[in-house]
Amino acid sequence: MGEIKVDAPAEARIVADLGTKTAVIAYARKCWDLANDAVGRIDNSRLNATISTPWNMEIPGWVGFNILNDEFLHHYGQLYTYARLCGAEPPFLWGFAESSLQYRFAD
Repeated sequence: MGEIKVDAPAEARIVADLGTKTAVIAYARKCWDLANDAVGRIDNSRLNATISTPWNMEIPGWVGFNILNDEFLHHYGQLYTYARLCGAEPPFLWGFAESSLQYRFAD
């Protein structure tokens, strides 16, 4: 039903355009918005459907979300370390107070 595709030339062009902090933040926000929109349209049939991956394996859609959580934590750690090395204080990972307003719990 679905497929994860890799487009190395397109990714190289994107990276070439990320020369400033503003460009990186804008790209991250664009990716977040696209992903948020896509996830909002997923139904149970898609979660249970098999998807092909670039790693020569097929998985149910819901398994992809488990993998995504694992990848999030792994790469967050990398970004956290990089931010610290550059003198920036990364946001607290588990703090809702640091999240955008729409993702905070109501008191």
